[in-house]
Amino acid sequence: MSRLLLAAGLAGVIAAPAWAAGDVSQKQPDLTIESTWLQRPAYPMIHAAKVIKNQPFDACLSVKNLGAPSTGFRVSGSPLAGATPFRDLGGLGTGVSKTLCLSYPDAKQTNLTLTLTVDSLAQQTEQSETNNTRALALALASAPDLQVLGVWLQPPTSSAHMAFAKPGQAFLVCFSIKNLGQSPSVASKLTGSAFGGATPSANVPALGASATSSGCLNYPAPTAAGSGSVRLTADALNQVAEGEETNNVITYGFSIHN
Repeated sequence: MSRLLLAAGLAGVIAAPAWAAGDVSQKQPDLTIESTWLQRPAYPMIHAAKVIKNQPFDACLSVKNLGAPSTGFRVSGSPLAGATPFRDLGGLGTGVSKTLCLSYPDAKQTNLTLTLTVDSLAQQTEQSETNNTRALALALASAPDLQVLGVWLQPPTSSAHMAFAKPGQAFLVCFSIKNLGQSPSVASKLTGSAFGGATPSANVPALGASATSSGCLNYPAPTAAGSGSVRLTADALNQVAEGEETNNVITYGFSIHN
């Protein structure tokens, strides 16, 4: 029995972590950054090779404690576009990893390098202070940019343009949409605002750089003379990660009379 107890005791000594040994320096935490990657908020958990100009992005990292258990500490990113993001974390046990992301509002320049720093407030006395930073290269991708460039009225049975809508007659609101960006877009949806009880939409095909497409929205007959307006929204479902999101809406006004 005593031999078994002795063997168990020796096994416990062998299995003990390095920081539990007599060397005081080994009883300190050792925080390091294992890996880094870029990510787009719209597609969490999918690593991105590049970020899109004028679009928000996340700088993500995996932090690991190689030493003794730590107390709380801060992880920070270097400044960019007026933002200096950080996250405060609780303590990490020995060998424990933690994944997190720092959010940036947008990227406007290319060939930039962000610096991510663990324990940026020096809250920990660590075994090594030389492994707390990691550089993350920031490359910009060209992006599509959808914009409605033309709107007109049209009768349902003809391709002729109409100068105005008529009471008692259904009509079409037609549009021309162009990809002003430098890279192709995926297929998307364009919607029209409510008029006469209808809220129509149209499918827009994938568009190459500088490509144009057109379509029409069906609206019911106005009930009386006067005026009307509809608001057209390109990429209404946010299916396209665009370089510019502020030019997707256009309002078109028209008169109604015989």
